[in-house]
Amino acid sequence: MTLLEVVLAIAALGLVAASATTTLSFLYGSQVREQRRLGARELAHRLVLIRLDDPSDLPGASEKIPYAQDLYRYDLHVAPVALHPQRHVMRAMARRRSESPVSIDRLEQITIRVWLSEESGGANRFDTSVPHAQIVRLIDPHYLNRNPDSGQKLFNDPNRWTHAIQRFTTS
Repeated sequence: MTLLEVVLAIAALGLVAASATTTLSFLYGSQVREQRRLGARELAHRLVLIRLDDPSDLPGASEKIPYAQDLYRYDLHVAPVALHPQRHVMRAMARRRSESPVSIDRLEQITIRVWLSEESGGANRFDTSVPHAQIVRLIDPHYLNRNPDSGQKLFNDPNRWTHAIQRFTTS
């Protein structure tokens, strides 16, 4: 082997090592970003469930929510959903209106956005450049049987039970 061959071999090994290191670094960064996006999605779903069970249990909008080793922020928007049935459905509903006081316009759209907090490398306001999640759910706030835990909490807490009854009587 000549000195030139040895130098070229070392240079080739250096290029292979550099590309392998760059690839591994990129894969590790992608994994961290995806874990943070997954954390944001999981928190968004949990916050929707908390909102459905008892909105007073939601953390404040300015609070940072810990999840795994990161902190997240969120915002929540609830909007009423207006249904516009066809004419034949409206006639059938008019006949049944006396049977049920529950309005068809009781549905709500919940939009929640969760993002990585500035203390974990994110932002203090929603920004699509940081790991985030946004989910939208169409819900019926009068539906009581979402899961066994919700039902158990409802029947064991007189305040929640009173609130649930008031939702039916004031609609």
